[in-house]
Amino acid sequence: MKNTFKDKRLKTLVQILSSTVKKEQKPVKVQATVNEIKYEAVVSTPFEVLQSLKKSNNEIRNIIFAQIRGEISDNLIDPDTLDTHNHHDNKELDQEWRTVSKPHFWHSSAHILGAAVEQVFEDALLTVGPAIKEGFFYDFFSPRDKHVHEGDYEVLNKAIQKIIKDRHRFERHLISKEQALDLFQYNRFKTELIEKKVPKGGKTSIYVLNDFVDLCTGPHVPNTGYVKAFDILKHSSAYWLGDAKNDQLQRIYGISFAEKEQLQEFQRLREEALKRDHRVVGQAQNLFFFNKLAPGSAFFLAHGTKIYNRLVDLMRNEYLKRGYQEVITPNMFHIDLWKISGHYRNYKDNLFMLKTHEHQHDHLLEGENVAHSETYGLKPMNCPGHCLMFKNHTHSYKELPIRFADFGVLHRNEISGALTGLTRVRRFQQDDAHIFCRRDQIEQEVLQCLKFLDHIYGLFGFKWDIFFSTRPDSSMGTDDQWEQAESQLQRALDAYGKPWKLNKGDGAFYGPKIDIIVYDALGRAQQCGTVQLDFQLPIRFNLQYTTSNKDDNSAPIDESQLSSETYLPDEFSPHKFEWKEHPLKAGHERPVIIHRAILGSVERFIAILTEHLAGKWPLWLSPRQVIVCPISQKYLEYGQKVYEELKAEGFEVEIDDSDSSISKKIRNAQLNQFNYILVLGEKEESSEMLAVRKREDQEKTQVVKLKSFIEELKSQYPPGVPLQQRVYNMKQ
Repeated sequence: MKNTFKDKRLKTLVQILSSTVKKEQKPVKVQATVNEIKYEAVVSTPFEVLQSLKKSNNEIRNIIFAQIRGEISDNLIDPDTLDTHNHHDNKELDQEWRTVSKPHFWHSSAHILGAAVEQVFEDALLTVGPAIKEGFFYDFFSPRDKHVHEGDYEVLNKAIQKIIKDRHRFERHLISKEQALDLFQYNRFKTELIEKKVPKGGKTSIYVLNDFVDLCTGPHVPNTGYVKAFDILKHSSAYWLGDAKNDQLQRIYGISFAEKEQLQEFQRLREEALKRDHRVVGQAQNLFFFNKLAPGSAFFLAHGTKIYNRLVDLMRNEYLKRGYQEVITPNMFHIDLWKISGHYRNYKDNLFMLKTHEHQHDHLLEGENVAHSETYGLKPMNCPGHCLMFKNHTHSYKELPIRFADFGVLHRNEISGALTGLTRVRRFQQDDAHIFCRRDQIEQEVLQCLKFLDHIYGLFGFKWDIFFSTRPDSSMGTDDQWEQAESQLQRALDAYGKPWKLNKGDGAFYGPKIDIIVYDALGRAQQCGTVQLDFQLPIRFNLQYTTSNKDDNSAPIDESQLSSETYLPDEFSPHKFEWKEHPLKAGHERPVIIHRAILGSVERFIAILTEHLAGKWPLWLSPRQVIVCPISQKYLEYGQKVYEELKAEGFEVEIDDSDSSISKKIRNAQLNQFNYILVLGEKEESSEMLAVRKREDQEKTQVVKLKSFIEELKSQYPPGVPLQQRVYNMKQ
């Protein structure tokens, strides 16, 4: 079926562009290293300016995007849109971008994909096509309910390669809101975006790619020929604006590169990633599984539970050494708790709510008695409960810092489409800790957290980066609080000595934070640990501690300056709730809370570890450390004796007492990733020795005494990792 809207869209575009009043072309000077060139404004783009310098400056050859006053741009150079506060005429193009910016490159590729989709699916109404963490996608609506199939990839790729080969230019135009609505009148999704995002009387930019037109702020590569390698990765369904109540869309994912070799390397790593996928390894090693009757909640089998408990035990051992107090808090709280903490207004959709039957009970949060049906929520985080725990006792400044650690079960009502193996679940546990400290202790506590992180990540061979996120535009707290918090975090980072990167304005609304990105064996970035300062929860819960100053020298309190918040009745709560800030008592101060996680979600960390290690667990973490393989039933008694002694030492040992051949027993053990295989026959039994095969050197066999073997196992436990404990005494 011939596309019914493209011809009309192109005709409308020609009319719009022909009616656009061209701006006066003012001269502008561009300074690039030693060269100064004069260009006409509004007509010239940064790319065209820099292209002329190719012969005299080899550094310019690979530049595709430029920065103008800090903004990545392919826009026309317009003095009216440039910051002129420096009061000079020269406009400098920042050449900081020496390489192609991946997000912009991938967004250009999304436009190529969109143009191909319009060719192949002729009734397709395109919606949005952003760059993502790895590649890009484009969503579209099919009025005929046409679904994408893998068989469509070939024809799509042919259309894409033709668009790339033709080297179509990305042409940017600025049009009015009314013109944009006219141009995209055939597409209700685009017009909805225009109505929402473009103010009345405002303008928006579009990009033209041959006969393809799309809303976009840009920038883009100069032409489609810059994309040398392109691949369609997968397809799926989606919802308009991510809302299941809206129209269902088709989504196509893609990847692209400036060099063919980059795509080949990407495909190699992708194949390796598929082999390492924690869902594949987890099934092969019988670690965990999922069931549709408990979506987003993992069933950990015996071997998976051993890994889970070993990680928790590792953290518990470190807590003993580092002065943490492990606590247990309830799984379920009255919803008023989330109103006090401030989470209810923006987070209630992520809470699992439970309504009780009508009965009389004490309303402990405010000391009132109520008699009606109440709503409770399963906790999605531990911090509000820890605040109640701190508040339950009067604390002196001498007691701080107080470090609460909690492995409590958490629940978050993630949408079903977001659930992905162990990486995105509804039921999980965290190595969650909250440090209540004085302001003068922040720097030292943060420094200790960073050292703690370094120790744990070092055990797994992770490389990791630190990102320091500062005050966002929307935040709570005073300028003085933020300035003090950020300066102390920065001093701690500088004292730690590891390079860090600034994420300006990306802090939490309640305080600045440090985010940790770890890199696995395939170089993939994963967010794990975090260290966050929080000045707001102590205010919300009215947390106070006594100071060394017993005199009341505080200024009179203007209660009109204290914050308050009212929650009206809704479907979960029949009564109005009002939170009010309480002033500090004489001789008291508020603690600062440091939110600290290293593993983060234990479930997600196991997923990351599984793929990082490819299921080859180090001995101290392995659920299958040793397997005893008697050559035949004749040597089973000796094998059982060895098994019992290793078991008594606390090691994870199994015995293969089947009638299988020894070669099959060894092969099965290798597939199950046992760290050690003990082969026992006549020679081993008569000499009371063990024939030992290591996973890392399967062709070599070492003959040792059992006692020496036990010592070798113990020697492989890294410093700081607790050794296996004897389960029982063999002499009993």
